[in-house]
Formats: sequence, C-alpha cells, structure tokens
Amino acid sequence: MNRWYKAKVIKGNQLGQKLGYPTLNLDHPEILEDQKKGVYLVQLKISNHIYFGLLYFGPRLIIKDRKDVIEIHVFDFHKNIYGHSIEFNLISYLREVVAFNSPDDFRKQLSIDTKKAYALIEKSRILLTIATLGQVNVFIKHFLGSHKSQSFPRSVV
Repeated sequence: MNRWYKAKVIKGNQLGQKLGYPTLNLDHPEILEDQKKGVYLVQLKISNHIYFGLLYFGPRLIIKDRKDVIEIHVFDFHKNIYGHSIEFNLISYLREVVAFNSPDDFRKQLSIDTKKAYALIEKSRILLTIATLGQVNVFIKHFLGSHKSQSFPRSVV
C-alpha cells in the first residue's frame, strides 16, 4: 500500500467527537476510489509529525448517509486543524463497512478496531527493532572481521 495521499481537513458533523472518537474529516474522498471501502490502520504526517490512526472510507451508514467520506481518528492527537492539509499512508486493511444497529454497537466496534490497530503498530515496532538489530549485528560482524588484530571492549562485542 506504500502510497501517500494528501487531503485538507474540513469540518464534519462531530459524530466521532460525541462517541469519544474524534475524527479528522477530509475533503475529496474520491482520492481513495481505487481502494476497498472500510477501515484501515494509517500513518499520518501532520505539521512534520508522524501519527497513527484509524481511517474510515465509505458511507456513514450510522446516520443514513450514502455519500462516501474519509475520516481519520488520530491516536494521541487533540488539535483543531481545520483547513490544514495532511498526508496519510494506508498501512493495513482492518475490516469492511458495517451497518451498525446503534451508536453503542458502533462505539464497541471502534474499540475493537483501535485494539487491532495498536497490536499491528506494536508488531511492526518489534519487527523494525529486530531488523535494526540484525543490521547492527551484520555491521558489528563485518567491522570485527575487518579489524581482527584490534582489541575491543566487551560492550562492543
């Protein structure tokens, strides 16, 4: 999925805020027309900072709105940035669009989605750490192999 999209934050109807999951509503949902509708784990760039969040692409069935939207619940982010442009990258598809029977059912699913997203973020951090440690290990082996005559402190090895 490794593609960055750019969109402007617009004012929404504040439904996410009322449910305890405030969202950034984005203009031009057609930028994702080549993607599957549903919920994604995303990475965002906002004012030169990187965040993770849940992106929803599709109709707002909970309020009987059939028009496609893009909304992102950004983890650990609580600023008003209406009118600002952000960039986002779809990392992982989590689930399809669901028509919920009640706001409470919707809120419960958002909690499940959030837990899934955090688990994926943690898994990617672990894999990145392992990959980084592997690269460091290769570097150390190469360095030690080319400098066998030198003595190194135990902490380097």
